[in-house]
Amino acid sequence: MSTPAVLLIRTLPHQQNRSMDRYADELGDALRQRDDLSFRETTLQPAGWARSGFARAMDRRIARFVRYRRHVGRQRADIYHLMDHTQADLIGALPAERTVVTCHDLMLLRAEHEAFGFRGSRAAVRLFRWRVGHLRQVAHVACISEQTRQDLIELVGVDPERTSVIPNGVDPRFLPFAADRRAALRSAVASPGATILLHVSTGDAYKNVEGTLRTLAALRADGRAVRLLRAGRPLTPAQAMLAGELGVIGAISDLGRVPDERLVELYNLADVLLFPSHYEGFGWPPLEAMACGTPVVTSRAAALLEVSGDAALHAPADDPTALAAAVRSILDDRGLAERLAAAGLARAAGYRWADTAAAFAAVYQRVLAADPTRYRLPD
Repeated sequence: MSTPAVLLIRTLPHQQNRSMDRYADELGDALRQRDDLSFRETTLQPAGWARSGFARAMDRRIARFVRYRRHVGRQRADIYHLMDHTQADLIGALPAERTVVTCHDLMLLRAEHEAFGFRGSRAAVRLFRWRVGHLRQVAHVACISEQTRQDLIELVGVDPERTSVIPNGVDPRFLPFAADRRAALRSAVASPGATILLHVSTGDAYKNVEGTLRTLAALRADGRAVRLLRAGRPLTPAQAMLAGELGVIGAISDLGRVPDERLVELYNLADVLLFPSHYEGFGWPPLEAMACGTPVVTSRAAALLEVSGDAALHAPADDPTALAAAVRSILDDRGLAERLAAAGLARAAGYRWADTAAAFAAVYQRVLAADPTRYRLPD
C-alpha cells in the first residue's frame, strides 16, 4: 500500500509573514523525518513584471487570488494541508473533503467583542470573515491552542467534531547556555548589576507595547537599574513619546528584527521575559524563553495561560502595576526564579515538532479513511 502523499500549501513569499514561514519550515522538517507519508510543499512567486508601486500591488494581488488558486488546483495529492487559515479561500480550488487547515488565531473576529488594543476596519473584518468562512467546508481544522479552537467554533461555526488542538513545537536551538556564556552576553548589552528585561514583539497593537513601557517605568520607579531590550519592530513615534513621558526612553534598546541565533542569545542573557499581550493564538516567545531557562511573566490571555501554565507568572495585560510586581517577585526571590526556570524547561520539553508532525500524520490518516473515493498517487 502506498504512503499518503501530502501537499503543504505555504503562504506566498512576498507576504513576508515570518511566523507562517517559520511554522511551515518547522512542520515540514518534522514531516520529512517520517516514513509513513510522502511530503512536498508548494508556493508561488509574483510574476515580477511590475515596476511601480501600484503595479506591484496589482501583481501581488493577481498572484494571491488568481494565479495561486489556479496553481494549487492543478496539484495532485492525497491530502492538501493549508498552512495558514487566512488562505482558506483557496479551498474553492481543492477537494474540501481531503483538505486540512491549520488555524492560528481569529483575533480580528474576537477583537469585535473584546478590547485587544485595536479593532479591524469594517472592510478588513468582512474580508477575513469571508476567508475563514471556508473553514466550515474542510475535512479538518487543526488549531494551535484550545483558545483558537473555541474561537473557531464560536465565531466561525465550524463543527467541533472536525477540529482538534495540535500545538506548535519549539526549535531545539532554544536551549540554556552555561553561566559563563550568559555572563559574557550580558556584559555586551548592559552595565554590571543591571537587570535585563526582554520583550519580543511584532509591534502590533495587541502586543501591548505601551503596557511594557509602563511596567518598565514602574520597576525603575523603585530605583532599580532595569534595562528593556526589545526584539522586533522598533517603537513607533507615539510609543517613543510615551517612553519619554515616562522617563524610560534612555533605558530601552531597540534591536529590531533579529535572527533566531541572536534571539536564543537574548533569551539567555535576560533576567525575565515580559510578554503582556492582550491576546495570542499561541505565544512562541514565552515557550522559547522557558526552553532557554529564562523566567517568564505574561498576561492572562487564555492561550498564554494554556501554553505557560504554572511555569510562568501572570498578571492582567492592562495592569502594569501587577505586571511589575510579578517581575519584581522574580528579581527579589532567587528561589522563585530558579523554580520557574526549572518548571519552564520541563514544560517546554513537552512541545516538540516531532509530536506536532505525529499528530498531523494521525489526522491525515483519519481524513483518508473517511474518503474511500480519494485520489491516490501511484507508488
